[in-house]
Amino acid sequence: MTDISINTPNIDAFVALEQPATDLECLPRTLVRLNDYCCIRLSGEESESFLQSQLTNDIAELKPGAHQINGYCNPKGRALSVFRLLRSGQEFYILLPADLSTALLKRLQLYKMRAKVEITLADNLSIVGALNFDIENADLFLHTWQLDAHRAIGLIDLEKQSDFENRYGNNLPGSELWRIGEIISGTPQVYESTSEEFIPQHINLDLISGVSFTKGCYPGQEIVARLRYLGKLKQRMIAGTVTNATNCEPGSPVYIAEKGNQKAGAIVESAQCGQTTYVLATVPSSHIEKGLIRVGNSEGPIIDRIPLPYPITIDNS
Repeated sequence: MTDISINTPNIDAFVALEQPATDLECLPRTLVRLNDYCCIRLSGEESESFLQSQLTNDIAELKPGAHQINGYCNPKGRALSVFRLLRSGQEFYILLPADLSTALLKRLQLYKMRAKVEITLADNLSIVGALNFDIENADLFLHTWQLDAHRAIGLIDLEKQSDFENRYGNNLPGSELWRIGEIISGTPQVYESTSEEFIPQHINLDLISGVSFTKGCYPGQEIVARLRYLGKLKQRMIAGTVTNATNCEPGSPVYIAEKGNQKAGAIVESAQCGQTTYVLATVPSSHIEKGLIRVGNSEGPIIDRIPLPYPITIDNS
């Protein structure tokens, strides 16, 4: 039996870091329960072609056992949802925040028309994230996906939940640590409060291989492509931390001095860690590398930048 509780000191040490973590390697070695996420399962012989017609990425390139970042846009090119698409054989799993699951499920079912695809909420599965913890050969998981060198996703059939708890314990930390990892990696998220607020490029979706500009049409594709080839990127997403802050929830406004009390961007993702809140936020392109960004109001706490693992560009190349 592996006692996951041995990682508690590791988690406490992470929370007590004098400087915010800027690398996934700094995350504590642990499993986390993603109880505020859910999965939508798609199966059937036309699942791939259906998703190809709906999402921002090229689903034809997604091999069994692999994963992709994807956006699902409205016709105006604004992201209804951003999620990881996980493939297992001919089945696909959409991993997304639970507060968007009902709306996204209804929209997918509405647009499936006569396509031979079954779309259901996988409510018989428990979702577990692994941080610097090897689950590749874990026999209790129905499916696993290695996201990168430090993180993995596992799905557990609820019938094996008690076996899982006997092995790993029933007091695993929640998804706050997982969201910190997403922030450090510069991976955006969309919630009910921010659905239809962001254009994919404004939250760096194109910089993390979440948008294909060579595939066929999908809802909002014309707007997304026009911004790439003809438009000018006025906003991008940065990462940072805020100390002793309130009002850092996704959707909270951010401000710059040049705009006074006029909103300049928004919090995309946030996660609390002791007195520190890790955040992703959209900002004007002029403030990607420098300039004060404040949260909540024009006199609010300042976002202290942390580096993202990829360069932020504003050109259309």
